[in-house]
Amino acid sequence: MIRLGDMITRSARQYGGSPALTCGSQRLTWRDVETRAWRMARALADRGVEVGDRVAYYGVNSSRFFLKCIMCHHGLAQSLCH
Repeated sequence: MIRLGDMITRSARQYGGSPALTCGSQRLTWRDVETRAWRMARALADRGVEVGDRVAYYGVNSSRFFLKCIMCHHGLAQSLCH
């Protein structure tokens, strides 16, 4: 079974500058999505989020919501959001 984070990494390598997400006037490439997901995951880790901690998002349905979902399945966050 392929993990979401692995799919994002593969898409970032394969499609890099191609559009991945459009929300209103904001357009993100696959590389942008991967970079932002890593950045958010690292920010959580820097704030002390550890394995077993719960992470919640409260906000409107937007590109940020999508990125936070990916973050919890991607890279560093993979160990943070089990």
